[in-house]
Amino acid sequence: MTAICEVLGIARRTAYYAAQGRRDGRQHRAADGTVLQQIRAVTNSRATYGYRRVWAMVNRTFRTGYNRKRIRRVMQLYGLMLAPRVHRRHGRPHLGQIQQPASNQRWCSDVFLIPCWSGEVLSVAFAIDCHDREVPAFVASPRSLTGADIRTLMDRTLWARFWGSHAEGAARDSMAQQQRPAVHRDGHGALRA
Repeated sequence: MTAICEVLGIARRTAYYAAQGRRDGRQHRAADGTVLQQIRAVTNSRATYGYRRVWAMVNRTFRTGYNRKRIRRVMQLYGLMLAPRVHRRHGRPHLGQIQQPASNQRWCSDVFLIPCWSGEVLSVAFAIDCHDREVPAFVASPRSLTGADIRTLMDRTLWARFWGSHAEGAARDSMAQQQRPAVHRDGHGALRA
């Protein structure tokens, strides 16, 4: 064995070394029992706390300086971790298709802020057609936008798209004056029109 170790350039002790495996593949410390009791003291009264809040409470309550990862390791060893959050989407699934094959099938809207040199902030909201990226209407205000502003945006978008004069000219304008939808105070009537 000595000759083989000399040829390989390693110490004989290294050749005889057998690695000792850990239980569960995790480190176990002698003081983990104390840490576990402190963790259980916190989780018994606050069962919905995750390891970060438990870590903060243990360090605050018992005036210890445990590392956050140690608290997590002990909680994992003894099955005290919370179930991971599952974010489920409700309603209609998003299939990744935003652009539409024809105009007026889907609109999107957004709000953005423009800071001015004078210190004022201009709030702008707009609606955009998902087919041709046309912006039929927008609203802007030097104050925060309210629900009334968004209803105004919705009303302007409907008028620009369906009763505006950009497509068929005067004939369409006369039809629009005769068939103007009833818009309620809350703005919901415009959606049914």
